[in-house]
Amino acid sequence: MWLIIFLLGSIQLTLTQELSVPATIAFGQLINRLEQCKYLQNATNTEQLAKHEYAAYENCLYYYLASEQQKLALKIGVLHPLATLPPANKVVVTINQITLQQYELNEYTKELRISGYVQEQWSDSRLSWPTDKWKTSKLQIHSASHLWVPILSHQSFETAIRSEDTMEIRRLETSNTGNVTGTFSYGLKTTCEDNFSNYPMDTFKCCFELSPHLHQDVIRFKTNEQPIFTDPKYFREKGWLISGSIPYSNTEELSEISQLNFCINLQRSNSSIKLELNLPVFICALLFLFSTVFGNIKSQLLMKLFVLFLQFLTMMLFNERIASHLGGNNAIPWIMRVHGFCMIINTLSITISGAIMSLTRVRRTLPPYQWLIKASNIVNRMICIINTSEEPEEITNFEKHDLENTVSSSYKKYQLDWTNALIAIHSLLVYSISGLFLFGFLCMYAV
Repeated sequence: MWLIIFLLGSIQLTLTQELSVPATIAFGQLINRLEQCKYLQNATNTEQLAKHEYAAYENCLYYYLASEQQKLALKIGVLHPLATLPPANKVVVTINQITLQQYELNEYTKELRISGYVQEQWSDSRLSWPTDKWKTSKLQIHSASHLWVPILSHQSFETAIRSEDTMEIRRLETSNTGNVTGTFSYGLKTTCEDNFSNYPMDTFKCCFELSPHLHQDVIRFKTNEQPIFTDPKYFREKGWLISGSIPYSNTEELSEISQLNFCINLQRSNSSIKLELNLPVFICALLFLFSTVFGNIKSQLLMKLFVLFLQFLTMMLFNERIASHLGGNNAIPWIMRVHGFCMIINTLSITISGAIMSLTRVRRTLPPYQWLIKASNIVNRMICIINTSEEPEEITNFEKHDLENTVSSSYKKYQLDWTNALIAIHSLLVYSISGLFLFGFLCMYAV
């Protein structure tokens, strides 16, 4: 009987000792930490502390500030007020700098994804401490859960995760006066407005609208009017010229929710595409202008038909080159409008040349008006590059033998006068169309 009682007492004593060991260890660690903080607090120069000692010194300072605020928050029953409550009813968050590191543009869906970081600054009087007691002017917060921070979101609270927007805290630091500085990395996506009519010099305008993720009625944004920066270490242009606008907030509008707005403009910068699209248009335009020097009307007509064939091939090249961008756009690129204008003018010139060449084949039995004969002679002499048609050999022979008074020679003389008149009319129309073409071509390129 006594043996059983002795064994039960031994087991109870062993269990009691095992259960009390963790509590004893935790209490001992707390005593050691308090003694360490008391030792570090007496340090007169924190720069002489080792790296691990300075990290422990920062932890002691933070827990000192947290304990002071916890004492004040006991009346309202709030735990850890430094992390759960904002520092004031209205917190002004200053956006010091927005830096762009990477981007990805989808031209078909007109979506832009960007990533980078933003530097913010706000005031929190709860994080101020006397420098005569704690010999440091800065405190780095190693965990974001230890401090209240203004988290930004591109969308509202319900759609922030669905839109694949991310916001991550990289660095938090506060001074002895309560000025907190934070660096936040972001990943945002938005839909852009493009000016595809200027392709291949088109521009995408992508705007972002950030708002507080929590405490939207407390946070107010303020900017220092600095433009968007790019990080030279990670940023690559990828064939686009990037320019950012100056961020601005709607604080002056007295809206219920403060918003931070900024835009990023992307302009295409690809010389090979410009050369690939502009060179065929220039070549076809020059061939059309120089078609007037190809002798008679028939030669000019054949030359213009050849130019029209080249223009159709160029149009097929444009459709193949720009087809991947046309699915999400309704605008017509300006280079295609210029090329379409050239094709219309060339077709009009072909129609005129074909019609006048057909009229020259009609037999004439009556002479033209005398004023028409004189005007056609003046026009054919004044124009430097004259559109001529070969005269029949019979007419030349009759003129050499002075057979103008015969009936047959008169008819052929009438035919020659009508031909010269039609040639003059063709010259005036062709040169007028060429002048209109040159004027319209230069105006469209200038715009």
